[in-house]
Amino acid sequence: MADTNKFAGSLAKLGRTPEPPAAAAEPAPQPQQDAPGASQPVEAAPAQERGRRARPATSPAAKPGRARAPDAPGRRGTGKRSDPDWRLTGLFVRRDTQADVMDRLRRTGEYADASELTQALWERWLKKGNG
Repeated sequence: MADTNKFAGSLAKLGRTPEPPAAAAEPAPQPQQDAPGASQPVEAAPAQERGRRARPATSPAAKPGRARAPDAPGRRGTGKRSDPDWRLTGLFVRRDTQADVMDRLRRTGEYADASELTQALWERWLKKGNG
């Protein structure tokens, strides 16, 4: 197969000649061994010798923002996620219905959020008792 440059025609119109293709890169030379068949293990240099700082060995629990001691100061969980009486539930609802409900909740302020509205509707339905 002949060596052709796919841009040769365009370059000829511009009055330029295509550059010859670059030669394939030669593989890197392999390090020589003292004796045939003998391999010597390469030891990794400590981090300081490689120009990097050594990382302190810490457990994940010791990092800031992770699990704290029970008496540690900080924000206590006061939301529904922290309340064992509430459970996260996923439901499929139509987009337009969800948008209208969220808009009405914002305007009226009747319920704090959609989960409280859903809770009230479910409780009413259960009290109805037709089942």
